[in-house]
Amino acid sequence: MKASELVAKGTVIATEPYVPINEGSHRRPYTKLTFKISKVISGEKRLNGKTISILEMGDENLKFEGIFNSKVGQSNIAFLIDVNESTNLETKLYEIYGAYKGKFILDNNSSKYFRGTPQNITKEIDETELRINNAVTELNKQLEI
Repeated sequence: MKASELVAKGTVIATEPYVPINEGSHRRPYTKLTFKISKVISGEKRLNGKTISILEMGDENLKFEGIFNSKVGQSNIAFLIDVNESTNLETKLYEIYGAYKGKFILDNNSSKYFRGTPQNITKEIDETELRINNAVTELNKQLEI
């Protein structure tokens, strides 16, 4: 995840369908998230407290690799890349790095972060995912101290 330009903790405050119409987009459906940043972990610190737009692959009817999209009210830690390099925050779009791999969702029951896991994975991959999820949860705890 070192290639991420922005790593931010925040809450999804709105979602809407989004289909890019630019050349080469293949009209693939996305969900456009309005994301309120509570803490910039890495990247532009001026974005603390700001609202940004994030494109997430898939839509409410289409899961990406078996993983559901973000929902309003969900708390996430997101590893992001800048997709349009706009300098205007209102038109700037970020995308989750590595599709689902750069999004960690807070489980309110356990207070742990996890990322969705594709269907039909091996036990070894499942164990790796658990280690990664635990590392992100630990990172969050250290940042809150």
